[in-house]
Amino acid sequence: MANRRMFEPLCVQRGVAVVCGNGTGAGAADLTSVTGAGISAITHQATGTYRVELDDAYPLLLSAVAIVEHATADFVCMVDATDLTAATPYVQFRVMQESAGALADTDLTSSEILYVTLFFRNTGTV
Repeated sequence: MANRRMFEPLCVQRGVAVVCGNGTGAGAADLTSVTGAGISAITHQATGTYRVELDDAYPLLLSAVAIVEHATADFVCMVDATDLTAATPYVQFRVMQESAGALADTDLTSSEILYVTLFFRNTGTV
C-alpha cells in the first residue's frame, strides 16, 4: 500500500488510488516536462515503448489508459508490461502511430504529449 495521504474518488470499490500525469516527447529519449503526483519518471525503453515509473508500489493495477495529444496524427497506446513489485514499480506502454491503415511503433516528438491515467487497488482486501 502506498504510504502517502490520498483522497478517494467516488467509486463503487473501496481503496482505489488514481495516479495521473503526462510528459512531452523527446524522440528516442525519456519524456521531458513530466508532471503528476505519484509518477517519478516516464522513461524510453525502445522504439515506441515508454515506462511510467511510480513513486509507490500498489497491490493491483485495476485499469490503465494512455493517450497521445497531437494535432493531426492518429495514435494507439496499449499496456505492454507491468511490474508493481519491482524496486521501481512501473506500468509500460507501447505507442503506435497509424499510417495508411497500418500501425507502427513510434517515438514521440516534442510536439506530442503522452497522458496517462492509472487506477490501482490500494488495499489488500476489497
